[in-house]
Amino acid sequence: MSDLDPDLVAQLNPQTSSNVNAENSQTRSISGGTKSDSEGQPKSPLRQTSKAWDHFTRRTINGEMKAVCNHCGKGFAGQQSSGTSHLLNHIDRYPKRMQESAPAPAPASSPSQASKVYKKKDAETSVISAFDPTAFDKSLARQKIARMIIMHELPLRFVEYEGFRDLMSFVQPLLGKICRNTVKKKFFKLFDFEKAKTMALLGDITSKVSITTNMWTSSNQKKGYMVVTAHFIDNSWTLRNRILRFIYVPSPHTAETFLMSWLNVCWIVDQRLSTINIDSCSTNDAMILLLLAKFPLGSFLLNGKLLHVRCCAHILNLIVKDGLDAIGNGTEKVRNSVNYWTSSPKRIELFEDMANRQLKLNYSKSLVLDCKTKWNSTYLMLEVALTYKDVFTRLKHRDNQYKHLPTEVEWELARVVCEHLKPFYTMTEMFSSINYPTASLFFPIICEIILSLNA
Repeated sequence: MSDLDPDLVAQLNPQTSSNVNAENSQTRSISGGTKSDSEGQPKSPLRQTSKAWDHFTRRTINGEMKAVCNHCGKGFAGQQSSGTSHLLNHIDRYPKRMQESAPAPAPASSPSQASKVYKKKDAETSVISAFDPTAFDKSLARQKIARMIIMHELPLRFVEYEGFRDLMSFVQPLLGKICRNTVKKKFFKLFDFEKAKTMALLGDITSKVSITTNMWTSSNQKKGYMVVTAHFIDNSWTLRNRILRFIYVPSPHTAETFLMSWLNVCWIVDQRLSTINIDSCSTNDAMILLLLAKFPLGSFLLNGKLLHVRCCAHILNLIVKDGLDAIGNGTEKVRNSVNYWTSSPKRIELFEDMANRQLKLNYSKSLVLDCKTKWNSTYLMLEVALTYKDVFTRLKHRDNQYKHLPTEVEWELARVVCEHLKPFYTMTEMFSSINYPTASLFFPIICEIILSLNA
């Protein structure tokens, strides 16, 4: 009908005329639209009807259109000609992750809601989206977990605990499962990284380096270990320390065995070695002589005369042990009394009740039983026991099984011992807790100790 004359059609049937005119108008509109498209005018935007676009966002990356997953941040081909089959396959491979991941929240309508939404305005799409998953670094997260295990001395199997894995799958599903072997590899990487930092730091300084050691025997393996620490002043005049080595020392612990462990450490600091601070014993004295023979005398200060520095804390420990051995069992009844009243919860409650309610003493410090091989624990035991001297005496009349009450002479001996141990304890605390134990701090206490011993 479009080939008929419109005027003739209008005369024959007005209704047909209106239909023909509408059809011709639609035909002209379509032909006109095609012509506009051929002339380069923009087309109307295509509707994104696929469900894939509920989980993907189009972004221009390096000049190419990409479809970026809203959940894992992975990019795929995003041109119109690429289709959405590969996007739907990606969603089907991660159904659990898609269920756990919440959709991008709308702009917050309240301050409380705004605090829960990370607003990131994309320059290409001008869309406010949720937290950008592409910022998550799986390798860095596993490194942080390895540092946490080292810092808190947790077992390697900690990462395999069901509770830890359940927490991580809720907090960050992209982390994945971690096994103890993965953590072990991170340990070695952290060690290599920290070792390289320490070597670079030691290479930049121009000052001398002093070395201290600490050696002990493990309680479960009965093996000897030594930790070697370097102390130095950096270029900004700050006193620093770094652990150089943690060494297993095989038996027997002779001077030759110690020498083999020390040689590798001395080569690290080369000719900048100033002093070696070790315990005062005959084995270490012999080891120092063997060490001096391995290096030219010009490598050390005053040809090595100042190389060996005996540990002050160890010397104090030897002095106190000799003094306590001379006293013998003078404080044995005090020790037995503390042991008796701390042996059960009922006795502890009775002792505390007697001190607080009946004698009106401030029971702020609990009784502590000492370890005979640690003199500082003996000092703490005597200090607390002397505070509650009257409590022990009163309880003797209430408990017939308590037969270890010290006499007045034994209490006086305990008081004298405690007074003499106090400066030793103060100095030991200073050596172990202060980063700068300089002579101006501990020399007055040394004079006090000498005067106390000569009194």
